[in-house]
Amino acid sequence: MTELILELLNLLAASCIFYCVLRLIPTLNLRLQRRAVQLLALATTTFSINEALGFIGVFWAAEWLEIVRDGLEMIFIMSLAISLLMLFKSDRREVATLNRAATIDRLTGLHNFGYFQNLATQRINLALAANLPLTVILLDADNFKSYNDTFGHEAGNIVLEAISGVLQKAVRTGEDDILARYGGEEFVVLLSSPLDSAVVTAERIRALVEEQCQPAANPALQRALTVSVGVAALTPERQTLEAVVKAADEAMYQAKRAGKNRVGHSK
Repeated sequence: MTELILELLNLLAASCIFYCVLRLIPTLNLRLQRRAVQLLALATTTFSINEALGFIGVFWAAEWLEIVRDGLEMIFIMSLAISLLMLFKSDRREVATLNRAATIDRLTGLHNFGYFQNLATQRINLALAANLPLTVILLDADNFKSYNDTFGHEAGNIVLEAISGVLQKAVRTGEDDILARYGGEEFVVLLSSPLDSAVVTAERIRALVEEQCQPAANPALQRALTVSVGVAALTPERQTLEAVVKAADEAMYQAKRAGKNRVGHSK
């Protein structure tokens, strides 16, 4: 009698779990999660069938029944193990996706301003402590508002993607340099190099944008585009990220006032 009651309770528990798993599947967004829960549904199904056969076995003992139950138990264990492994991988992938969303600008694929600000502040503190050179390049798409108003917001997004593509080719990103979208149509680069070297890099960026961001080189663009660039270095008088970015911003607007499509720098 006790064995019968235990088999009934196990069957009831398995049925409840199976029902909950079926209700859970439509709510999952990640493919790996859905597959994992589908395997979990298979595991609970085999467990339920196994317990049902166990219930039958209380009244009718048969050798074939035990063989079937052994097979179902093996399927249950394998399905459960694979399901748990897939859920673990899905969790790690979801964390990686969330981390990427927190640090990457979705439109351009570059780092976002928050990531740049945090890492650049750390890099400045290190540069000050070790007396290392550090320079900020700030650039802004010329006449971007006019382009956006004339051709539309989607066309403006294509411009930003095109400029970011040029930047990724022109800048040595990695442990030393940081490339990010600063906001709107502005981009920023942090270089572990002195001012003179950074000005050369800035001029290379400007020239590449002029060369590649035009309909002849990129048919997705409606007209030729240029950028104005400002460069400023970490100095004894300028020891915070805000101060260096402000100096680069002022140099950039000097370049715009001087006719655009040029590089300005702050001593």
